[in-house]
Amino acid sequence: METEFVRRERAMNEKEPWCVTDEAAMREMLDDEDFRAAFAGAMRLLGTIFLLRPIHGEALEAVQALEVMDLRADWPFGTEDQLDQAQGLLRAGADEDLYKRDLEFMRLFRGTGNRKAAPYGSVYMDHDRVLFGWTWNALRDWMRSNGVTTLYQEREPEDQIGRMMLLAAELSDSRPDLLPEFLGDHFLPWADHFLELFQADTQSFTYTGAAVLARLTLDDVAHLLAVQPARRRFF
Repeated sequence: METEFVRRERAMNEKEPWCVTDEAAMREMLDDEDFRAAFAGAMRLLGTIFLLRPIHGEALEAVQALEVMDLRADWPFGTEDQLDQAQGLLRAGADEDLYKRDLEFMRLFRGTGNRKAAPYGSVYMDHDRVLFGWTWNALRDWMRSNGVTTLYQEREPEDQIGRMMLLAAELSDSRPDLLPEFLGDHFLPWADHFLELFQADTQSFTYTGAAVLARLTLDDVAHLLAVQPARRRFF
């Protein structure tokens, strides 16, 4: 159940609530185990890259998996043109110096230098542009009321972009009934806005390619699930 604070902020800042435009299509996709497994796998790979430093073993393995993957053949979302763009960027990133990529991660995700895209949802949707804003509180209320627990020990707010991707993966695997609301009300309202800013800001081919892949995946999944995200004011 949402707190009074969240209800008040939502009333002031939400232009349109999230909705499902085709219930039958949504149910058909959620009943498809192959779809759920494919989305979970995609979000797990990308979430690891957007959460962990590239020198971390899991993140390094995730990047290497994307570098060698034939995206046209093996990535289950997006068009061929979109996948070709992501493929070219990720393969160019294979030649990047790992130390420089790690410095770029620290700038983009830990704020050690100037950045144009903070990786937290509430920064964009709270009028004070703060961490732990009203949308973070809404996410926490939703998780609590649905028995969804945090799964990762990284010292990051729950609405950090990588944590949100990993949570999407877990829901797709184990609580698909919650996936449309999570996407429509908590993740998709800001994810593409962030990824667009991030894509323009990053100086790494690897992170640019990952952003392209994340955007095309989330867009395709929203279409397949007939989820229309909430429209909110950005600050």
